[in-house]
Formats: sequence, C-alpha cells, structure tokens
Amino acid sequence: MKFPTICAVAVLALFGCVSTATPPVAEVSPPVVTDRSSVNPIAIERVVLQLPPGHQNGAIGMGLLCIPHGVLAAGSFNSSNEEAVRIVHQQFDAIGYPVTNPTNELFPTAENDATVLRLAGRVTDVHNNVCFPMGGFGDLANGSADALVSIEWQVYDTAKKTVVLKLSTDGFGKVSQTSQPLNVADTLAVGMATRRFLASPEFQSLARTLGPSG
Repeated sequence: MKFPTICAVAVLALFGCVSTATPPVAEVSPPVVTDRSSVNPIAIERVVLQLPPGHQNGAIGMGLLCIPHGVLAAGSFNSSNEEAVRIVHQQFDAIGYPVTNPTNELFPTAENDATVLRLAGRVTDVHNNVCFPMGGFGDLANGSADALVSIEWQVYDTAKKTVVLKLSTDGFGKVSQTSQPLNVADTLAVGMATRRFLASPEFQSLARTLGPSG
C-alpha cells in the first residue's frame, strides 16, 4: 500500500521515542452473498486520510533489539486513495457483493445505473510500529511492522440523496521479516477494517433493505 512513502520525522535519539504496543483487533468473516439480487448494489467512491496536524503514527526501531530511533509522522500511512479503494474492492469482491464501479473499468458503464448505495471512508486514526533489524547498515526495506487503523465509513443512498449510515471500524495488520513491512501491515489493516464494516449488523441491514427508497 502506498500513502506517501515511509516519511519518518527523525528524532535522532536512541531513547525517549514514543512507542506503544498496538493491540490486536478481532477478525471477523462477513457473510458471503449467494444471491446478488438480494442486496443493494454499491459504488465504492473514495478513501481519504484525515488525521489531526502533528499526529504521530508510532515508532521506528533499528537493530536486532529494535531500539527506538525515531517517530512516524502522519504521512507514513502508506495508502493512496486509489490503493485503499482497490483494497476495499477486493473485500467486497471476496464475498460476491455487487459493486457497480469495478476498478478495471476506466469509464462509467450502464451498470452504474443500478447503483443504490455509495460508499466512502476516511482514515481518522493510525498507529504504526516498524522495525528494521539491519537499518543501521542502510537496509530500510526489510523488517517487521504492525498497523492499527480506524476508518469512518459513510454510506449514501442515491434515491434518498442523503447519507444513511455512518460507522467506524478498526483494522489490524502485523508482519514479520518481509519487504516493505509498513506497506504490507497497512494493507492488512485496511482489509480487516473493511471486513468488519461488511460484517456489521448496521451495514448488513442496510444492504438487504430492498425496494424503492424515499
């Protein structure tokens, strides 16, 4: 996942960096859609990053003991809108939910006429920790990382012309000894947050409320 590259605000001190343990979030499995006509088709519009100024995402560790070596600024969350939307699409596709604006189409098609709901999200909180065991030797590509993200989802009803659901979900991702660990952990976290949204009673009820709106 890419939200501008690992942008570390270096606190060039070995001690005193902010480093908090990231608690795991329970995994869930949203129900598979076996009958696509039983749910409201949805368009996935955008996922934006909205963190307060000066937000510190977490800590950078170096060496085999992951000694604190700096903090991660807000720009370290590695997902552009396009990439985050792709991840959300993947989670909807995985359960067979009908999406009217597939990522492989460059222009709107007649299928968009079937859109009943429109989905957007904003990342309101991010906590990352990353460790580069060989960072002291210049290797800032391989290591371990974890990510905890909070996403506020908003669902817009095209017939009612209003937002009919606001819901926040968390997602967690953790990887060990891999390339671009922060990117991978962020991808996993956004994926989990999406699954938790899909599995929520609030969205399930909205998705299956068929018939004319308004």
